[in-house]
Amino acid sequence: MPLTLMDVKNAKPALKSYKMTDAKGLYLVVSPAGGKTWRLKYRFGFKEKLLTLGRFPELSLVSARTAAEDARRLVLSSKDPVLEAQKEKAVRLAASEATFRKMGEEWFEDNRDGWSPSNASRVHHRLERDL
Repeated sequence: MPLTLMDVKNAKPALKSYKMTDAKGLYLVVSPAGGKTWRLKYRFGFKEKLLTLGRFPELSLVSARTAAEDARRLVLSSKDPVLEAQKEKAVRLAASEATFRKMGEEWFEDNRDGWSPSNASRVHHRLERDL
């Protein structure tokens, strides 16, 4: 029987972590500290895999079901949801690093005119080396 919102809200911590199953591999893990995490068990190739979708209440029951359905669509199109999530995270990380570098270079260019050439060279070298 699928979970209801009240089932999820009323889930109490126990001495050990336990699972509350929803449907089609989606379940909620309730930790002894009281944390509630949505997970999806699926098969990719011949391996059984596990995808962590998010924490309750940040990820609601309806959103968890939607995310699980999206992951199942990826599996049907021969893509591993875990690898796709790792790729997305790497792209976001690379974009944030590029933004930091860009901001540092903009700051350097804005302040360069007020510095002597030797100080500008030293600051640029430190930016490149340390940041």
